[in-house]
Amino acid sequence: MILLWTIVIAGISIAHTTTATYDPDVSNGTCYYKKGKEADEAYAPAGNGALGHVFCCQLGDKLNEQNSCTSVLEGGSGQCG
Repeated sequence: MILLWTIVIAGISIAHTTTATYDPDVSNGTCYYKKGKEADEAYAPAGNGALGHVFCCQLGDKLNEQNSCTSVLEGGSGQCG
């Protein structure tokens, strides 16, 4: 995420750009089950929402190679949540 701020003092403009770094492997964000309705704590983002839209998995599920949630009973490739 890039933030840009500008200060104007006595007609002189000073611009500064700040770049924040976000880890794509950190679960971060809010899960919704429909527009405007937050899901309960049983769901977690499958990625970092600060970097754009991510989907959610039920806690304990695995994230498979196709980037979809898989029940732990069916196997999977990466822990989600």
